[in-house]
Amino acid sequence: MKIKSVNPYTEEVNWIYDALSFRNCEDHIEKARIAFLEWSSLSVEKRTAYISRVSGVLRQNRRAYAEIITKETGKPIRLSLEEIEQCAWICDYYAENAAGFLKDESAETETEKIYITFEPLGIILGIMSWNSPFLQVFRFAVPTMLAGNVCLIKHASNVPGSALEVEKVFNEAGLPQNVFKTLLIGAETAMEIIDEDIVDGVSVTGSVRLGAEIGEIAGRMIKPLVLELRGSDPFIVLEDADLDRAAEVAVRSCFLSTGQSCIAARRFIVIEDVVVDFIEAFEQRMQDLKIGDPMNEETDIGPVAKKEFLDSLEKILKDAKKKGAEPHILRGEYKKGYFFKPTLSLQPVLI
Repeated sequence: MKIKSVNPYTEEVNWIYDALSFRNCEDHIEKARIAFLEWSSLSVEKRTAYISRVSGVLRQNRRAYAEIITKETGKPIRLSLEEIEQCAWICDYYAENAAGFLKDESAETETEKIYITFEPLGIILGIMSWNSPFLQVFRFAVPTMLAGNVCLIKHASNVPGSALEVEKVFNEAGLPQNVFKTLLIGAETAMEIIDEDIVDGVSVTGSVRLGAEIGEIAGRMIKPLVLELRGSDPFIVLEDADLDRAAEVAVRSCFLSTGQSCIAARRFIVIEDVVVDFIEAFEQRMQDLKIGDPMNEETDIGPVAKKEFLDSLEKILKDAKKKGAEPHILRGEYKKGYFFKPTLSLQPVLI
């Protein structure tokens, strides 16, 4: 099996890798188990010293990492640069606070002494989504490793370059070998790993369908599981809102990462008295968006990450039209790339 990275702007192949077999993964997991014994025996202070160095590596190579993100996802480079800074901030934050978070907690009881202590689980498999390929990994891996665990990553199949580069970040910062490891594997191999008694916990960021499938396997194995599945964020506009400001924030939320963000505003609840003015302000802000080459720092909207997303979006738009929506489409012509023109479909529903 091959894992291919495609640039959604140029439509050219970035990299092609051979996927690991289950047997290959067993070898890596055995090495991770050995690494866990040493890593978990270190003090929190020694582990935080390693993570502090990670933030320095990130900031030193910020532009190079951001370009890899943009090449694989089509995310505008300005946002990719912000993503790397967020990763560095995560390292700084947990390096500063991990010792306090993991400190033993005393409890009041009738016994002479009782306390709560926090012990690492072992090997944790992280299954990550592609839309913030560095950030998703760092927000999972950094606190997990500081707690004394070791991490294996199964990243989304369209961002293998980012996945391998994250591993290099930790290695360059001097972390012991196999404390963090990227596994380039397909979904079936990941499911097989979870179904075996070789990892000690799973963390998933992805779709509801994926979470349900993994939850079934992890539940059967009585394996600790963390799920972060989609979002359904409402954007509420009341009658006393600053409509220009509300429209500015709404457009930024809707079109964050070309609209491919789980924290985007997915539905609007607007008081009837201001709905017309809000729509006008929203559409004006939308028309100001700059669409084009994601490597240009002036670009707001790049291509979507995968070619198959174009068909899905077209079906959604056709369904909206069928239900009476009036699409307002942002102008622009593109000779290449997986572009879908930002569209405002007006279909008010009174409640």
